[in-house]
Amino acid sequence: MFRNLLALLCIILLNSCQKEIKAPDDVLKEFIRYRFKPGQIANKQDFQRYLDGEMMAIVESLDESQFKKFTELEGMKLKELDINNQTCEEKRCFITYTVSYEQSNNGKASYLVDTKKIAKLVLNNEKEWKIVSVTNIKSYLDNQQPLPQ
Repeated sequence: MFRNLLALLCIILLNSCQKEIKAPDDVLKEFIRYRFKPGQIANKQDFQRYLDGEMMAIVESLDESQFKKFTELEGMKLKELDINNQTCEEKRCFITYTVSYEQSNNGKASYLVDTKKIAKLVLNNEKEWKIVSVTNIKSYLDNQQPLPQ
């Protein structure tokens, strides 16, 4: 009886110590929500949680002013995030998704933007899904204000 209890306790401890692998679509959603988080002050190390390969190389190559422009999403508010399609293999995954956001100017909604993209994610050696590339497919822009005459 004691042996069985001890074995069960060991199994529970071993399973609780193992790192749970996030699904690729969860990593992508978390990254997009992180990017649109209001008032965030990002640094390049923050992006290492989500990016690898080509995408991380691009972020690391930005100088300070370029990085500030890249991370500054002032006036943009995430409205909707839809996963349209997901094609995964053992170590890579392609996810087609649509991001809808509102671009405001001085507190007034100026544009509604829908952008359809394809993200490529790979499973790295630490068993974490990372975004390595994103390709824009199409964008739709709906102007909320009349154009100046």
